[in-house]
Amino acid sequence: MTPRWRASPAVGMALLLAVAAAGWLSSPPLTVPKPNGADQQHKIAQYRENDNPSLLLTVGAWARDNRDTVEPITAVCGLGAAIALAVVTGFLWGATKSLAKSTEGLAGAAIGQIAEMVLARDLAERQLKLTNDRFLLTGKQTDLAEKQHGLLRLQFYAEHRPRLVLKEVYFARADDFSTLVYELANTGGSKAKITGGFVAIDLVSNFRQFKAMAGYSLGRAFSAEINDGWVEPFTIGVPSPVQYRVTHPSGIFGAPALDSPSAMPEGIPESGVYFFGMLSYADGRGEEFGTVRGAVFRRKWDAQSGSFQRTEGPDHEYAD
Repeated sequence: MTPRWRASPAVGMALLLAVAAAGWLSSPPLTVPKPNGADQQHKIAQYRENDNPSLLLTVGAWARDNRDTVEPITAVCGLGAAIALAVVTGFLWGATKSLAKSTEGLAGAAIGQIAEMVLARDLAERQLKLTNDRFLLTGKQTDLAEKQHGLLRLQFYAEHRPRLVLKEVYFARADDFSTLVYELANTGGSKAKITGGFVAIDLVSNFRQFKAMAGYSLGRAFSAEINDGWVEPFTIGVPSPVQYRVTHPSGIFGAPALDSPSAMPEGIPESGVYFFGMLSYADGRGEEFGTVRGAVFRRKWDAQSGSFQRTEGPDHEYAD
C-alpha cells in the first residue's frame, strides 16, 4: 500500500503535464497581423488623447488589440499555474501525511509515557504500602521483643525469687519451756521480706481444722528481711497450758495428772501441742520484682523424742 500512495502525486503531475502539452500542440499557430497605415494613425490619435497613460491601461489596450495573441498565452500560463498548484498540492499532501504519521507517533509515545507514569505511580503506591507494612511489622517485632524481654525478666525473677521454709523448731532451754525458737530459712535466690501472717503454739484438737489465729502476732518476725541462703532464728512465748502439757503429756492443766491419754476423762477431746503458722513475703528488691508469696507450716510436739515432728498431711507445710 505504501508505494502506491507515494506514487500518486507523481502520476497526477505527469497526467497534468501531458494534458497541457496536448492542448498546446493542438492550438493554431500564433500570427501577429501587421498594422496598416490607417490603423496606425488611429492608434496614434488615441494615444494622444491621453498624454500620460498608465502602464495598466497601456497593457490593457494592447491586450484588447492583440486578443488573438494574448488568449493562447493566457491559456498556457493558466495551465502552468494549474500544474504548479497541483505540484504544490502534492507536496503539501505528502507533508500533511508525514505530519499525520509523526503526530500519530507522538501520540503513541505520549500514550506510552502516560502508561509508564501510571505504572510508576502504581509501583510507588505498592512500595509505600510495603514500607508501611514493614514499619508495622517492625513495630510488632519491637513489641514482641519487649514482651519477650518482659517474660525473660519475669522468668529470671521467678527462678531467683525468695523461698521461705521452716527449718527447725525447739525450746530455748531444755529445762525451760517458756520460750520457743523457730528458724526460718530462705532457700531462694533473692532477699525475702516478711509482710504479714502469724505463728502460734497451742493445744489444738487433733480433729480441728487449723485456721488463722489473730490472737497471736509475729513479733520480731514482722517486716523482717532474710537474705537468700540465710537462716534467721525467731522466738515466741509459750502459754502456761502448753508448758504444762509438755511437762505432763497425759495431764490437763489444772487437773490431776493421768497415767496415759486413754485415762483422760470422758468429754475432754484428744489434743496435742502444735506449732503452726502462715507467713506472707515478697521479694526484698521490691514488689515490682515479683508477687507476694506464702509459706505454711505445722509441727506437732512428740513427747517421746522431745521434738517437734512434721505431720503426715502434705498440705500442712509448703512454700510458694
